[in-house]
Amino acid sequence: MVTDLILDDFLQRINDTPTSPIELKVTQSSLQDTTDWQMHFNRMSACEMYDEYKFVINQLMFADIDDVKRFALFEEVNKAVSVLIGKLRVNYQTQPGILDEEKQQGLDTVLSVHYLSIMFYHVIWQRAAARPEVADKKGITGLFRRKPQSLTPTQVIQHCLYGIMVLLRQSLFEKYIGYRKDTQVIWQYLNACFRFAVTNHWQSITLPVKLHSANEYGKQGAPLSIKDIYFHCLMVAVTNPYACRRADILAIQKVSTQLIKELIISKDLVEKPYLYIDLEGKQPPQLLAVDDLFNPFAAISNCLFVMFSQLFKRLHQTITQGQISTDTEIKNSARQAKLILNNLQDGLKPAAEYYHSHSKCEVVLGFNNIHYMLANKTSLGNLIQSNELPERLKPKAQNTEYLKKYTVVALNKENPQSMCLSYVFSYHNQFVDQYPSISRGDSYHPLSQLQVNSLIAMRKVNGSKTWQLGYIKDNRQGFIDTPAGQPTNKTYLEIESQVQVHCQNAIPCGVRFQNAGSRQPHFVAAFIIPTAPNNAASQPRLLMARFGYQVADKLVIRIDNKEINVRLTELLNMTDDIEEYAFVRIQF
Repeated sequence: MVTDLILDDFLQRINDTPTSPIELKVTQSSLQDTTDWQMHFNRMSACEMYDEYKFVINQLMFADIDDVKRFALFEEVNKAVSVLIGKLRVNYQTQPGILDEEKQQGLDTVLSVHYLSIMFYHVIWQRAAARPEVADKKGITGLFRRKPQSLTPTQVIQHCLYGIMVLLRQSLFEKYIGYRKDTQVIWQYLNACFRFAVTNHWQSITLPVKLHSANEYGKQGAPLSIKDIYFHCLMVAVTNPYACRRADILAIQKVSTQLIKELIISKDLVEKPYLYIDLEGKQPPQLLAVDDLFNPFAAISNCLFVMFSQLFKRLHQTITQGQISTDTEIKNSARQAKLILNNLQDGLKPAAEYYHSHSKCEVVLGFNNIHYMLANKTSLGNLIQSNELPERLKPKAQNTEYLKKYTVVALNKENPQSMCLSYVFSYHNQFVDQYPSISRGDSYHPLSQLQVNSLIAMRKVNGSKTWQLGYIKDNRQGFIDTPAGQPTNKTYLEIESQVQVHCQNAIPCGVRFQNAGSRQPHFVAAFIIPTAPNNAASQPRLLMARFGYQVADKLVIRIDNKEINVRLTELLNMTDDIEEYAFVRIQF
């Protein structure tokens, strides 16, 4: 696999790579043309496809052919490999939570394919840069100077620059989908390529390159300019994909091409806060901190400032439209706009202060798992003494062996509002399964449901036995060195999650509708969150798995064999997993 380190090392080799006088070959010498080869390629396993692609791309870099033909063959090869990329992408883009071993390997393979293509363009670029541009000759001899279909060195470099920008963007987006935080190499070359384009006044160049996903984000099918590709990367980065669910990351990557024109990106700062991108650096947009040693305002700095007043206005308008419209598409756009707005506003706040911790935490994910653990490992049926209830009101049977799943993670730092947890995950370096499939069953892991906005229960090992409830606000992963004593044929990822602490002392209970009608009549798991002891104005709340409750619904809360009647008064919070309501007790 081509890693970020390998790519970085390759791209720093600035030299003329001579063209080798070799004949293009494929592994099957009997194949007659690219169509035959594509059919042969499609019958391969994922591992064989990758190896064949690497073999062919290496030849295309050095074959003694005209660059017009070279680019055409490269596009034909990429048309075939897009089948592999498409299968792998849909495999990991549709999995919620942490990617399992197979999906991590798939993501690595897609990135490696993109990196091989970037290396191809880099070699051709360096070769073209070493050829002097011949001035046009006068007279009839000028007609025979070159073939009508040949490209000048400048055109070759423009083609390579544009292709590299497209591939760097796609690599960045794939990393965001996998919550990978190691994006420095990609940003280093995105910034360098855009700086090169600005120097040569090539920002407006658009080319119809036929690369996988190249036109997925185009405007009405038209390719984006170099400037728009770069601004698209900035737009997605500032929305903080690490604080989004995977489906929302994909949606924001697509919708953000419509929003980039609302960003104000300038060398001159016209509004606060100070969010800048250093075109000579290797970081995504940064918020200027008080103790920053770097000065983006210096005359010698090469920085752009990113400003949001116009974008905020557009997002507020979209949210307002969603509140008054009944159209599903408009409401969905409003939900995305609200997510983007919240993430932007959070990203423009100064970083929170934490104190470091070196303790361990037990964590539980999944609403029913959390309910079971907080009920002192008691099933819902036993908690509410369901043996005394008529059959139609009894909760569904639970497999308690499945619910006894928790894991121990490291607590790195915390403050009263949030905790930062980490866990090391490993997977084999190469495909174990040569035929990845979305239908393959994966062994259950306690952290399988770890995803943004999910409910999580935590308590410190050797600390208080009280469980805290929280929401996962941010999720990212980074490669680490092989820990001492661990196998070296594996890749090690450290998963880092920021958790917003929600409450302590949640009381497990069961709830049902007083008059269910067409809705489920039986008891389901829920939590009572008592009033805050230091806030007399706070209301008791009810936290339930997402089901479609409504304000004014009347419910029955049951613990042991005791019941109270309540009415939901206000929807306080709702995610894909849970609903939280204020409630009042009612008497009959």
